[in-house]
Amino acid sequence: MEGIGAWLGGLTVGEAVLWVVGAAAVGGGVWKGWPAAKQIIRGLYAAVVLAETLANLPATLAAIEYELKPNGGRSIKDRTEQTVQGVAELEATVAAVVLQQGEIAQRQDATAADVAHVRRQTASLKTSVGRVRRRLDEHIQAGEPAGKE
Repeated sequence: MEGIGAWLGGLTVGEAVLWVVGAAAVGGGVWKGWPAAKQIIRGLYAAVVLAETLANLPATLAAIEYELKPNGGRSIKDRTEQTVQGVAELEATVAAVVLQQGEIAQRQDATAADVAHVRRQTASLKTSVGRVRRRLDEHIQAGEPAGKE
């Protein structure tokens, strides 16, 4: 305790109380003021970031402008136009294929109708040949000369 007494030196009780009250006031101020201090620190950090962003802004805008203007096929705009043109060509190709499919379907329908007609003719011819054969058989069995009816 002698060390503390020597350190305090010739402080009176009133001065010691003032020191304690002062330290408590400073501690309480720091305790209560910390949220405001955090906001100030955040604001300063945001100001630094804003300054850096503003410093880089011309380069960023130049890069964006480079991408948005035609420049011989390297920009986003050029590539977008190439894509749009490619899609238009694909649309034309698909439309042609659809048209061809429609024509093929019509030809298939016509061919199916022709096949059905040939089948009917074949059946009719078969019936006619069968009648002629029966009549010829009857004629041969009857012994009549051919050509008389």
